[in-house]
Amino acid sequence: MPDHRKEEARALSRDERDLALRARYPVLGRLGDGELNDLIGRLRDRRDRAKEIASRQRREIRGKGRPSSTVPAAADGGSQSKLHYLNCALRRAQEEVRRRKDVEDLRPGRSIAG
Repeated sequence: MPDHRKEEARALSRDERDLALRARYPVLGRLGDGELNDLIGRLRDRRDRAKEIASRQRREIRGKGRPSSTVPAAADGGSQSKLHYLNCALRRAQEEVRRRKDVEDLRPGRSIAG
């Protein structure tokens, strides 16, 4: 059985690992709404950057894009892995927002229609 936490630690930078850990329970459940929204914004920024890098590397590998450095990219597995783990962390944080909204909607005194 693969150890996904080790793979995640290898794929992400220290800051990205900290963000991903904050997007796991029980830490995720203890974040305030403002902190959760900030976490989602930061994860989106990191995910978007990883997506751009992975896309550029895929183009370099196919020979469609100019190399961004003196040595063209030979593989993009690391970038794809980073993108995957950031997407997973973002998905967990967004699901927590939806869960909180659902709990709020079910509170007594609130109409179901909105």
